Amino acid sequence: MRVTLARGRSLHEEDPRTRTVFARGFALCSAGFCTRTILARGFARSHTRDLHEDDPCTRSILAQGTSLEQGTILARGSLHEGDPCTGRSLHEGPRTRTGFFARGFALRSAGFARGSSHEGLLTHTRGICTRICSLQCGVCTRSILARGSSHKDLLTHTRGICTGTILARGSSHKDLLTHTRGICTGTILARGSSHKDLLTHTRGICTGTILARGSSHKDLLTHTRGICTGTILARGSSHKDLLTHTRGICTGTILARGSSHKDLLTHTRGICTGTILARGSSHKDLLTHTRGICTGTILARGSSHKDLLTHTRGICTGTILARGSSHKDLLTHTRGICTGTILARGSSHKDLLTHTRGICTGTILARGSSHKDLLTHTRGICTGTILARGSSHKDLLTHTRGICTGTILARGSSHKDLLTHTRGICTGTILARGSSHKDLLTHTRGICTGTILARGSSHKDLLTHTRGICTGTILARGSSHKDLLTHTRGICTGTILARGSSHKDLLTHTRGICTGTILARGSSHKDLLTHTRGICTGTILARGSSHKDLLTHTRGICTGTILARGSSHKDLLTHTRGICTGTILARGSSHKDLLTHTRGICTGTILARGSSHKDLLTHTRGICTGTILARGSSHKDLLTHTRGICTGTILARGSSHKDLLTHTRGICTGTILARGSLLHTQDCTRIPFAHSELHRDPPLHTHNCTRTPLHAQDCTRIPFAHSQLHKDSFALSELHEDPFCTLRIGQGLICTLRTARGPLL
Repeated sequence: MRVTLARGRSLHEEDPRTRTVFARGFALCSAGFCTRTILARGFARSHTRDLHEDDPCTRSILAQGTSLEQGTILARGSLHEGDPCTGRSLHEGPRTRTGFFARGFALRSAGFARGSSHEGLLTHTRGICTRICSLQCGVCTRSILARGSSHKDLLTHTRGICTGTILARGSSHKDLLTHTRGICTGTILARGSSHKDLLTHTRGICTGTILARGSSHKDLLTHTRGICTGTILARGSSHKDLLTHTRGICTGTILARGSSHKDLLTHTRGICTGTILARGSSHKDLLTHTRGICTGTILARGSSHKDLLTHTRGICTGTILARGSSHKDLLTHTRGICTGTILARGSSHKDLLTHTRGICTGTILARGSSHKDLLTHTRGICTGTILARGSSHKDLLTHTRGICTGTILARGSSHKDLLTHTRGICTGTILARGSSHKDLLTHTRGICTGTILARGSSHKDLLTHTRGICTGTILARGSSHKDLLTHTRGICTGTILARGSSHKDLLTHTRGICTGTILARGSSHKDLLTHTRGICTGTILARGSSHKDLLTHTRGICTGTILARGSSHKDLLTHTRGICTGTILARGSSHKDLLTHTRGICTGTILARGSSHKDLLTHTRGICTGTILARGSSHKDLLTHTRGICTGTILARGSSHKDLLTHTRGICTGTILARGSLLHTQDCTRIPFAHSELHRDPPLHTHNCTRTPLHAQDCTRIPFAHSQLHKDSFALSELHEDPFCTLRIGQGLICTLRTARGPLL
C-alpha cells in the first residue's frame, strides 16, 4: 500500500494501519530522523515543504525547489510522534515487530531487521548502539529509540557510552541510570528530569553543563569521582560540597570570584596550576594543603614565602622567589631538585648545601664559594666541572655517593679517596696510567665497561668484586676465567670465553641470557641446559644435540627453527609455555600435543590441512586470527571456546550466527558474517556490506542493514560490496568497495555515499 503524505500530517507509531511509505524511495526511521531521506523520481512536488521540529503543522518532506532526483538530504528536522496537527504516525505492533513497511521505506525497530527478535538480538549482540542498529557494548548516539519504545532491553545490555539525547522526553531514566556505566556527556537529561538517579549511578566523567541551572549539585558532588572541568557549577552555587568530594584535578577558574578558597585548599590533593587563586586570596591555606607541584608564579609579589617553603615538597623550578626573598626558609625545606640559578649572587650557600639532597648540576656555586659544605651534604649526582681547579677533592670523595663521570679529578689527584667512596658507575679513563687498581676493584660495585684496566693488571681483584655486567673483551688473552665465572652474575654476551675454555664453571654461575654461539662446537650442552633460565634463541644447539634436556629446562620463548628436522616435538610441547609462532612443527607432526600444551597465541597456518580443529578449539585461549579453520569445519566448537578476538573470515558462508552472538565476547571485525546477517561491531574501522540489492517492487528486498548504512563508534570508512540500485529506485549505479561512507554525526549528516555518478546520500 502506498500512501502519499498529505500536508500537515505525519506518521504515528500508535496507528498500525499506516505502516507505509509516503513515496517511492523515501526512508523514514523510527528514530525520528529524516536526515537520511532519499527521494526518488516522481515524487510529488506539492509535498516539498520542510520538516522542522518546532513546526508541528509543516511536516512535509523537502523544501520547495529542491531537486528530488539528486537525493537531497535534510540536514535537520524530523517526524515527531504525538503531534497535535499531524495526527498519525507509524507504529510497530508488538506482535509483528516488522522492521520494514512499504516500498522504499525502512523503519527500524531499534535497528533490527525484518522479523528479528528484539530480545534475542539484545541478548546476544554486543556491538554498537547506533541510530539504526541498537547493539550492546557500543555507543548509543542520537535518539535511536522513539517515544514509548522499550528501553529496558537496550539499557540492560548497553555498557558503552551514552551520548546525545538517547532518551526521548518523558522516558524512564531509572533503567538508563541503573545500567549506564560509561561516560555521560552532553545534556542526556531533559530539563526537569530527576538527577538523583543519574548522580547515584554515574561513575564516569561529568563534563560540560550536564546539570541545568538551579539543579541540585549536592548529589552530583557526592557521587562525582572523576574529573571536574570547566564551569560545571553555575554562579552562586555552593562550592563547599564540591570541594568536599572533589578528589581529582581542579583546573581553570572552577571557583568564581569571591568564593571561599579555604574549603578548596583543604580538600585539594591534586595539582595546583595557573592562577587558581584570585588576587588578595589567602595563600596560607593553599600552602598548608598543597602537596603537589608548585609551578610558575603561583604567588603574587609580596606574598609570604615562609609558608610556601614550609610545605613545598615538590620541585622548585625557575625563579619562584622574587628578588630579595629569604632563601633560608627555602633551603631549609627544599627536598627536591635545585636547578639553574635559583640563588641570587651573594646568597648564603651554607644553608643550601646543608639541605640540598637532590641533584646538583651546572655551576650552581659561584666562584670562590665554599665547597666543603657542598661536598658534605651532596648525595646526588656530581657532573661536569662543579669544582674549580685547586679545590680539595678529599671532601668531595668522602661524600660523593653518586655517579662519577668524565675527568672530575685533575691530574695528580689522589685516587685512593675516590676509590674508597665511589659506589657508582666508573666509566671512561677515570684513572691515569699507573694508578693502583686494587682500591678501585675493592670498592667498585657498579658497571665496568671498556678497557678500564691496563694491560697486565691483576684481574683477580676485579673478578672478586665485579657484580655488574661484563661486556666486551674485558679480560686479556690467557686470563683465568675461573674467577670470572665464579663472580659473574650478570649478562654474558659475545665471545667472552676463548676457545678451549672450561664451560662448566660458566654454566654453573650463568643466570642471565645466553645468546649467540657462546658454546663452541662439541661443548657439553647438559650443563648449559641445566642452568639456563633465560631466553634461548638462534641455533644455540649444534646439530644432533640432545633436545630433551633443552626442553626440560627451557622456560623462555621458543622461536624459529630451534629444533632440527626429525626432532621429538612431544617434549617441546610438554614444556613450551611461551609463544608458538611460525611453522614450528614439521609436516605430519602430531598437533594433539601442541594443542594440549599451547597456552599462548596461535597465529598463521599452524595447522596443516585436514587437521582436527576440535582439540585446537578446546585449548585455544588466545587470539584466533586468519583462516585457522579449513572449509567445512565445525564452527560450533569455535564459538563455544573462543574467548578472544575473532578477526577476518573465521566463519564460512552459511554458518549459524546465533552461536557466534552467544559466545563471542570479544571484538568482531571484518566480514565475519555471511549473507543475511546483521553486521555488528564495536571497534570497527571498516564495515563491509555483503551482496544487497534494492529491487523495484518488493519492499526493500535487501540483506543486512544495507538500507541505511551502519554507523560504528570509531568508523571512518564504511565500504559497500556489490550493491545495485535498479531502475525505478534512484539512479542506475553500482557501488563498489572503493566508494565509502563518511560519518558526520555532529552536523546531522550521518553518511555520504560516493558512487561513480556522484553522491547518492
